[in-house]
Amino acid sequence: MKSILRPSLSVALLLCATILSAQEVSVTIRTDVPNKAFYKDLLMDTGIEMSDYRTMPVTDYLNLSTETLFCPETTAENMEIQKRFFCGSPEDLNGILLYPDGAPRYRMVYVNGGLASYHGRSLTATGRDRFRQFVEEGGSYVGSCAGAFVACDGLVENGGYTNNGYLGLWPGLANNTDVYDIYPTYILPETSPLLRYYDFGGDRRVDSMKHWNGPYFEFYDAVPGTEVLAINDYPAYKYHLLPSVIAYKASAATGRVIPCGGHPEQYKEGERRDFMAALVKYALDGIGYARVKAVLRNGDTRIMDKYSNEDDPAHARIGDRQCHHFVFGLPEGARDIRIRLEAGEEFNLSLRLVEGTFAFMEDAQYAVENGESVKELRFDTLEAGTWYIGVQCEDAVSNFYGNHGINYVGRTAVLNGAPYKISVSWKSGFSAGQKAVLRTGSDFNEIIKGLASPGFTPGVRKISRDSLIRRIVFRANDPSAAGTLVSERGSAPIYASWDEATATITVSSPAAEIYTNRTASFMFCYLNALEEVDGTDCLNASGTVYYDSIFEADSTATKMPEIPDIFKGR
Repeated sequence: MKSILRPSLSVALLLCATILSAQEVSVTIRTDVPNKAFYKDLLMDTGIEMSDYRTMPVTDYLNLSTETLFCPETTAENMEIQKRFFCGSPEDLNGILLYPDGAPRYRMVYVNGGLASYHGRSLTATGRDRFRQFVEEGGSYVGSCAGAFVACDGLVENGGYTNNGYLGLWPGLANNTDVYDIYPTYILPETSPLLRYYDFGGDRRVDSMKHWNGPYFEFYDAVPGTEVLAINDYPAYKYHLLPSVIAYKASAATGRVIPCGGHPEQYKEGERRDFMAALVKYALDGIGYARVKAVLRNGDTRIMDKYSNEDDPAHARIGDRQCHHFVFGLPEGARDIRIRLEAGEEFNLSLRLVEGTFAFMEDAQYAVENGESVKELRFDTLEAGTWYIGVQCEDAVSNFYGNHGINYVGRTAVLNGAPYKISVSWKSGFSAGQKAVLRTGSDFNEIIKGLASPGFTPGVRKISRDSLIRRIVFRANDPSAAGTLVSERGSAPIYASWDEATATITVSSPAAEIYTNRTASFMFCYLNALEEVDGTDCLNASGTVYYDSIFEADSTATKMPEIPDIFKGR
């Protein structure tokens, strides 16, 4: 299995949610990294009693991957189609909006204009809950006209309010304009976040926006955190200088909700098209952060095989192109580290790893990406710290666009998720402050003698001043180079490992200090390696080699020495 080494992502963002594993290793879980793994960018809801648009110009303009659920006429067949796709079916228990664990399957959903109350009620209680969960779990929402009404908690009416099957994604009340076929100007306040994307000619005005009995938001400030994106400029009507477009994001974990009273969605060019593009960009920039399924401890194997109707999202299957995340805290001195992924039912899953941030495809330092069901990442050592595992499902359905927009074919079993097992393990190091002693006659000395002393061991090529063995590295209190166990004498073991690429023997120990004796000192002198490095004294009967001391030997030979058996395969 081939590991792919990628450059690490530079990150300097908020860190929080510290947890301790069973080994009391501090694990820091980030809550500032947006989710990046979705089936597609945008779902367009052209369901019951909505305007019969299948596409929006802005999706091509922004190069977004999209799907449309198209069943606008109220017929028994269309009602069943909408229910199947939004509420779920045996082939897709969680419905198209959600993955098996309840996470959003699209980055955002766009809800068309039309008849708001008819559409909201046609979704049924289950369908409305699916929309709410989509936003609560981090997916964003944009709705124009009827789609804006549906996003609200209700409608101000006759001194009170009605709900009309609305979703409550923005927990405030909309006002009805009661006017059709007018074209007010939108004014963007200086604080409007839409100005991050376009300057709209420098005057913060978008002229002649189509309006067809959409909402306005007189009581927007009753909901803390509501942002005003644009206000109406139309002196002849009651909503003059009141907000027509607002935005709301309940928390960093949720998606952003943008109700828009007008109709910018079908303009093909100009500032009105750019206004819609800005709404979509702001929604996409407002998706929730990536979340960790579990903190894995040394030796843990976690089984992810639950269906969505089993109500166990922490152990749920993984959906099409979704990424699940796990973390583990690697202590100082850990060695022989193994991360193992076993995919079930012949699904193709990728395994990725990175330190300090979420292991999405573009951020991973290490990855195994092939068609085999069992994948492993193995390391002699890694830096101590918080490591993130990413498991991504590479299988996805294909969509044959027919009368209703969504007609899935191909690997449709992935709609209910792919099962898998993920495990992590390592061998523990030793506590700091221990000492390792190199004793005459120990296994360690025998190996060094065999490499360094002429005629000491028959059949073993000797190291001389002209060999390609460039250096011997001592790392005390740093078991990251741990390999072959060569001595257990003394209070801490000593390891030696061979790196063929650099022709380097590394001798290591988790001990804080390594003591040697007169015999070992003579062996290293023979290698002409006893030079002072970084202020460290040469080896002698009482010498101490401290952390990361490196002793280099001269080398002019071009022929690689034979590798002693003890180093082969290491």
